[in-house]
Amino acid sequence: MLKIRLTILAVSLVPAVVLLVGGCASEKLTYERFSMLKHGMSDKTEAELTLGTPNKKLGDQWIWERIDDGLTVRIEFNPDGTIKSKQWFDTVNNRIDVDDMEPPRSDGDASTVTRVRTIDQP
Repeated sequence: MLKIRLTILAVSLVPAVVLLVGGCASEKLTYERFSMLKHGMSDKTEAELTLGTPNKKLGDQWIWERIDDGLTVRIEFNPDGTIKSKQWFDTVNNRIDVDDMEPPRSDGDASTVTRVRTIDQP
């Protein structure tokens, strides 16, 4: 009888564990975690560990989406797998962060960084 109760308990806990683990993945996709990723230093593995599994992997461009929250994150990678550019689009909180970086040119021209932030708070 005890064995049957333990089996029923174990089976009933599986859905709860799945929901708990699944919920953690979406909580990884935060602006604070996105900000931790750095150009030329962070790579594909670090991006996935930091933000969770992307919804789309299109070659060297990965996209995370939470449509219900109006959130889209796009990261483009260099051929060596490090981050080339990253963008955060949050239409609900009116936050856009576009962070692009071009590598230095062979003629010695300095790197170019373009950063655009729009934050509207009520």
